[in-house]
Amino acid sequence: MPAYLNRIHTDSYNFIKSDTWYNHGSTGGSNIYLRTPLYKGHGNMFHITIRTYEYGGSYNGVYNFGGYCYAASSSLISTRMQTLSNSGRSISMGTNSGGYVYCQISGSAVYYGHFTFEYIGWAAKDVDDFSWHNSAG
Repeated sequence: MPAYLNRIHTDSYNFIKSDTWYNHGSTGGSNIYLRTPLYKGHGNMFHITIRTYEYGGSYNGVYNFGGYCYAASSSLISTRMQTLSNSGRSISMGTNSGGYVYCQISGSAVYYGHFTFEYIGWAAKDVDDFSWHNSAG
């Protein structure tokens, strides 16, 4: 398991909480992406929360992402996002070229930004299949 992710979960793995900060450091790109194992056609309603503290700007944020990976049309539908932050960051969610869901926080990969996440959904998942990147993939 990557050092920056640890597992706290119920027995079903339908709830996952990363209990350590991912430190993006001082040289990351301008955006941060959480790549997920949620495939657009797997039939899964989900909610992801990303929490952040950005040392460089003294920003604190909670970002919520929800949606439905709809099996009938193999697409991500009914997406909703919410920002609770003093940073003014914009957020987005979509699917990458492989069809997997990503959550993006724009302009947040700044001087020593730290990030953690929670997942809850219909489908059981493994924390090791979530990862932080500079692109959607």
